[in-house]
Amino acid sequence: MFFSDRGDDAVLKKMNGKRYPHPPLLFKTSGAHLSVRALRENKRPTSDTKLCTAPYWNCYENGVVCTGTMRIPREKSVAAIEAWEESFFQSEFTHGTGVHNHVSYPGGFLAMWKFLEGKRNFPARSLVEAKQTLAEFVNSDDHSYRNQNQ
Repeated sequence: MFFSDRGDDAVLKKMNGKRYPHPPLLFKTSGAHLSVRALRENKRPTSDTKLCTAPYWNCYENGVVCTGTMRIPREKSVAAIEAWEESFFQSEFTHGTGVHNHVSYPGGFLAMWKFLEGKRNFPARSLVEAKQTLAEFVNSDDHSYRNQNQ
């Protein structure tokens, strides 16, 4: 993962470019917009599966991703799925977007990623419920960069 170290933050500099395990993820694209949610289990979700907040900076509570340094794939088809995933992970994670509960982990977001460096498995218990099912996520057309707490 790549964390922005423009602020000369020693912790982020140490974390930048390292390997980390990730939870199962669910990506949704619409035009040039990307949204992402996490799953507690690595199995195909059903319409009533409860989703979790993606545990990444640049992700809002409504699932929308601030695309910042991402290279948005030009192709808009199923063939572009891998390109969207690569673009998400090859971008810089730069800001917390005001989400206060990205994860449920002692010490918070950075402590969790710091601990996970080099590990094999992402701790599903650290995920925070998004209060949204797969059906609600798929049918949502909210592309706004907003948080419910603001």
